[in-house]
Amino acid sequence: MKRVYITGASGFVGRHLLKQAPDDVQILAQYFRTPLGTLRENMQAIQQDLITDSLQAVRQFHPHVIIHVAAQSSIDACELNPDVARAINEMASRRLASVAKELGARLIFTSSDVVFDGTRGNYREEDIVKPINVYAQTKIAAETGIQEIIQNYAIVRPGLIYGRSLNGHPNFTEFMYKSLKNGKPVFLFTDQYRTPILVDALVKILWQLAFSEVKGVFHVGGADRLSRYEMGQIMCHLFNLPMELIRGIPSSAGKQIAPRPLDTSLNSTRIKEALHVELPTFKEGLQLAFH
Repeated sequence: MKRVYITGASGFVGRHLLKQAPDDVQILAQYFRTPLGTLRENMQAIQQDLITDSLQAVRQFHPHVIIHVAAQSSIDACELNPDVARAINEMASRRLASVAKELGARLIFTSSDVVFDGTRGNYREEDIVKPINVYAQTKIAAETGIQEIIQNYAIVRPGLIYGRSLNGHPNFTEFMYKSLKNGKPVFLFTDQYRTPILVDALVKILWQLAFSEVKGVFHVGGADRLSRYEMGQIMCHLFNLPMELIRGIPSSAGKQIAPRPLDTSLNSTRIKEALHVELPTFKEGLQLAFH
């Protein structure tokens, strides 16, 4: 039976990884603060600090694959606490890459589309990364560290991840849907563009990569390049929600601490060809998530 160690298992992506996990895989699921509750028979939970703990339990488990999704994902929190961000996002990733190399394990790592400066969009994997905030700096440093340490890796740069949350912390699509259903206005940026990806589709790809032999960096964005305002419009059309509650604003009007790139849309041709997959449109993803 294959053994897989998953970090950040209590998070948005982590919970979906557990949900989609094959039954014939033994899983060690790491969490930091939030316990995982009842798990399937092929899973066990472990509370670990990826920065300070010895990771000896991981060595004893001896995974064939490490799927590393744990991160400080708040861009503003990273900007306010850069040392903490570097420890969590960069140093923990380097530690895990070293453990993977030691054990002969494959490493799957989730980076971000925000590693680009957003000046043009439609980014391919070979395009030059250029961080404009601390979060992006830490993700690029993690990518570099992994590539320096280990050869058997796949780095995934997802677009904006959306869908149903399984950990009790609603993401932006759930917040938007609930607000509109309750007749509350939603203020959405008109000038920041992403390629939003349904969490279920992303996680399916992470599991495919875990047991494949393809290596390198892969972009995983949905089929559409959209602003959040356009995402709101699509949601209103799809679910017959009041369009007048969608209020478009420029990102300069938002109360954000860290600078954000304006267009980090991704070209995902490489992953589609490598795994022979199709990536959903935002409308298709919403239909699947909120049906």
